[in-house]
Amino acid sequence: MNTTEKMFTAFESLTGIAFVSLKGYKDSIGNVQDVTINVGASLQATKEKDIAYLESLSFEGKDALLEQARLELIASLKEPGKARSDGQKEAYTHICPGVKVHTGTGEIFIFGMVVKRVVTQATEAPEKLDTRKPLTKAKDALRASLKSYKYRVYKLDQISSMKVMGTTIEIG
Repeated sequence: MNTTEKMFTAFESLTGIAFVSLKGYKDSIGNVQDVTINVGASLQATKEKDIAYLESLSFEGKDALLEQARLELIASLKEPGKARSDGQKEAYTHICPGVKVHTGTGEIFIFGMVVKRVVTQATEAPEKLDTRKPLTKAKDALRASLKSYKYRVYKLDQISSMKVMGTTIEIG
Protein backbone atom coordinates (compact mmCIF):
# COMPACT_ATOMS: atom_id res chain seq x y z
CA MET A 1 0.00 0.00 0.00
CA ASN A 2 1.50 3.37 -1.00
CA THR A 3 1.57 6.49 1.20
CA THR A 4 -1.56 8.05 -0.33
CA GLU A 5 -3.56 4.84 0.10
CA LYS A 6 -2.40 4.53 3.74
CA MET A 7 -3.47 8.12 4.42
CA PHE A 8 -6.89 7.70 2.81
CA THR A 9 -7.46 4.43 4.69
CA ALA A 10 -6.53 6.11 8.00
CA PHE A 11 -8.77 9.12 7.36
CA GLU A 12 -11.72 7.04 6.15
CA SER A 13 -11.66 5.16 9.46
CA LEU A 14 -12.28 8.39 11.38
CA THR A 15 -15.68 8.83 12.95
CA GLY A 16 -16.52 12.22 14.35
CA ILE A 17 -13.71 14.49 15.48
CA ALA A 18 -10.17 13.16 15.77
CA PHE A 19 -6.69 14.49 16.47
CA VAL A 20 -4.16 14.30 13.66
CA SER A 21 -0.49 15.06 14.23
CA LEU A 22 1.49 16.57 11.35
CA LYS A 23 5.27 16.42 11.76
CA GLY A 24 7.85 18.47 9.90
CA TYR A 25 5.43 20.79 8.08
CA LYS A 26 7.36 23.35 6.02
CA ASP A 27 5.50 26.63 5.67
CA SER A 28 5.85 29.19 2.88
CA ILE A 29 8.71 31.11 4.57
CA GLY A 30 10.73 28.01 5.47
CA ASN A 31 9.77 27.44 9.11
CA VAL A 32 9.43 23.79 10.09
CA GLN A 33 6.68 23.01 12.58
CA ASP A 34 4.85 20.17 14.26
CA VAL A 35 1.09 20.72 14.30
CA THR A 36 -1.79 18.93 15.98
CA ILE A 37 -5.19 19.52 14.38
CA ASN A 38 -8.75 18.37 14.91
CA VAL A 39 -10.27 16.97 11.73
CA GLY A 40 -13.94 16.27 11.25
CA ALA A 41 -15.11 19.27 13.28
CA SER A 42 -17.75 21.36 11.54
CA LEU A 43 -16.42 24.76 10.47
CA GLN A 44 -20.02 25.96 10.02
CA ALA A 45 -20.95 24.99 13.61
CA THR A 46 -17.81 26.72 14.85
CA LYS A 47 -18.72 29.87 12.89
CA GLU A 48 -22.22 29.82 14.42
CA LYS A 49 -20.71 29.67 17.93
CA ASP A 50 -18.35 32.53 17.06
CA ILE A 51 -21.28 34.61 15.80
CA ALA A 52 -23.18 33.98 19.06
CA TYR A 53 -20.08 34.95 21.05
CA LEU A 54 -19.58 38.18 19.07
CA GLU A 55 -23.28 39.03 19.39
CA SER A 56 -22.99 38.65 23.18
CA LEU A 57 -20.31 41.35 23.28
CA SER A 58 -20.96 45.06 23.09
CA PHE A 59 -18.50 47.92 22.91
CA GLU A 60 -21.16 50.53 22.18
CA GLY A 61 -20.41 53.74 24.03
CA LYS A 62 -17.05 52.33 25.15
CA ASP A 63 -14.94 51.77 22.05
CA ALA A 64 -16.40 52.75 18.66
CA LEU A 65 -13.58 51.08 16.70
CA LEU A 66 -14.00 47.71 18.47
CA GLU A 67 -17.78 47.96 18.01
CA GLN A 68 -17.36 48.55 14.27
CA ALA A 69 -14.88 45.65 14.07
CA ARG A 70 -17.31 43.38 15.95
CA LEU A 71 -20.21 44.23 13.64
CA GLU A 72 -18.12 43.74 10.49
CA LEU A 73 -16.84 40.37 11.73
CA ILE A 74 -20.40 39.21 12.43
CA ALA A 75 -21.45 40.27 8.93
CA SER A 76 -18.49 38.49 7.30
CA LEU A 77 -19.13 35.29 9.27
CA LYS A 78 -22.83 35.32 8.36
CA GLU A 79 -22.32 36.18 4.69
CA PRO A 80 -18.89 35.22 3.35
CA GLY A 81 -17.99 36.45 -0.12
CA LYS A 82 -20.13 34.37 -2.52
CA ALA A 83 -17.61 34.39 -5.38
CA ARG A 84 -14.84 33.17 -3.09
CA SER A 85 -17.04 30.53 -1.42
CA ASP A 86 -18.20 29.18 -4.79
CA GLY A 87 -14.63 29.20 -6.07
CA GLN A 88 -13.47 27.15 -3.07
CA LYS A 89 -16.29 24.64 -3.51
CA GLU A 90 -15.48 24.16 -7.19
CA ALA A 91 -11.70 24.02 -6.71
CA TYR A 92 -11.66 20.98 -4.38
CA THR A 93 -13.10 17.49 -4.16
CA HIS A 94 -13.63 16.33 -0.59
CA ILE A 95 -12.43 12.75 -0.25
CA CYS A 96 -13.13 12.09 3.43
CA PRO A 97 -13.29 14.17 6.65
CA GLY A 98 -10.31 16.52 6.70
CA VAL A 99 -8.93 15.59 3.26
CA LYS A 100 -9.52 17.36 -0.02
CA VAL A 101 -7.93 17.22 -3.46
CA HIS A 102 -7.41 20.25 -5.70
CA THR A 103 -9.31 19.48 -8.90
CA GLY A 104 -6.86 21.34 -11.13
CA THR A 105 -3.51 20.15 -9.75
CA GLY A 106 -4.37 16.92 -7.94
CA GLU A 107 -2.57 18.18 -4.81
CA ILE A 108 -3.82 16.73 -1.53
CA PHE A 109 -4.63 18.97 1.45
CA ILE A 110 -5.37 18.22 5.10
CA PHE A 111 -7.93 20.55 6.75
CA GLY A 112 -8.65 21.04 10.43
CA MET A 113 -8.62 23.27 13.49
CA VAL A 114 -5.18 23.89 14.97
CA VAL A 115 -4.95 22.68 18.56
CA LYS A 116 -1.19 22.97 19.02
CA ARG A 117 1.63 24.32 16.89
CA VAL A 118 5.33 24.13 17.75
CA VAL A 119 7.96 25.67 15.50
CA THR A 120 10.88 23.23 15.50
CA GLN A 121 13.08 25.16 13.09
CA ALA A 122 12.60 28.90 12.60
CA THR A 123 13.98 30.90 9.70
CA GLU A 124 15.39 34.38 10.01
CA ALA A 125 12.72 36.43 8.30
CA PRO A 126 13.19 40.18 8.00
CA GLU A 127 10.97 42.11 10.37
CA LYS A 128 8.02 43.70 8.60
CA LEU A 129 6.63 47.12 9.33
CA ASP A 130 3.06 46.90 10.69
CA THR A 131 1.02 48.81 8.12
CA ARG A 132 -2.41 47.55 9.23
CA LYS A 133 -5.09 50.17 9.69
CA PRO A 134 -6.65 50.60 13.16
CA LEU A 135 -9.87 48.81 12.13
CA THR A 136 -7.86 45.78 10.92
CA LYS A 137 -5.94 45.71 14.20
CA ALA A 138 -9.23 45.79 16.13
CA LYS A 139 -10.62 42.93 14.02
CA ASP A 140 -7.43 40.92 14.55
CA ALA A 141 -7.73 41.43 18.32
CA LEU A 142 -11.28 40.03 18.22
CA ARG A 143 -10.33 37.20 15.82
CA ALA A 144 -7.76 35.96 18.35
CA SER A 145 -10.64 34.78 20.58
CA LEU A 146 -12.61 33.08 17.78
CA LYS A 147 -12.19 29.39 17.00
CA SER A 148 -13.24 29.58 13.34
CA TYR A 149 -10.05 31.50 12.57
CA LYS A 150 -7.95 28.58 13.86
CA TYR A 151 -8.87 26.34 10.91
CA ARG A 152 -5.96 25.76 8.55
CA VAL A 153 -5.17 23.86 5.37
CA TYR A 154 -1.91 21.92 5.10
CA LYS A 155 -0.45 20.72 1.82
CA LEU A 156 0.41 17.02 2.04
CA ASP A 157 3.72 17.29 0.20
CA GLN A 158 4.96 19.82 2.78
CA ILE A 159 4.64 17.29 5.66
CA SER A 160 7.32 14.73 6.57
CA SER A 161 4.97 12.41 8.51
CA MET A 162 1.54 12.27 10.13
CA LYS A 163 -0.13 10.26 12.82
CA VAL A 164 -3.80 9.35 12.45
CA MET A 165 -5.58 7.08 14.94
CA GLY A 166 -2.27 5.70 16.20
CA THR A 167 -0.93 4.99 12.71
CA THR A 168 2.20 6.86 11.66
CA ILE A 169 2.48 7.51 7.93
CA GLU A 170 5.83 8.64 6.50
CA ILE A 171 5.36 11.09 3.66
CA GLY A 172 8.60 12.74 2.66
